[in-house]
Amino acid sequence: MRMDFWVGSALLPAPALFEILVFGGVFGAERGLANRASHPRIPGVFVPVIRYVCPAYLLVILGAFAYRNFPEAARAVVARPAALVTVAYLAAVLVWWAAARWERAESVRTR
Repeated sequence: MRMDFWVGSALLPAPALFEILVFGGVFGAERGLANRASHPRIPGVFVPVIRYVCPAYLLVILGAFAYRNFPEAARAVVARPAALVTVAYLAAVLVWWAAARWERAESVRTR
């Protein structure tokens, strides 16, 4: 029962935010909407919506969710040692991954 709550509340907006940030920022909303294979043509008014409105809206949803549920979830993690070890491991992997990416980016810049 609790898993339905997390999937519906956090695991839907989080990948949507990632996808809209990648599409709007990395690939470029203009290039994506100028796709000649899309039928019907998508109006250009959606470029600022994809770039600014959707990410802001999803950040508000995730921020409100975190504001309401983070203290309870943090207490639950601290109460169970296995959960605390898992969170610490995930944090360590994230730090390691970020350091590796940083180092790789530095080595590419110095070439």
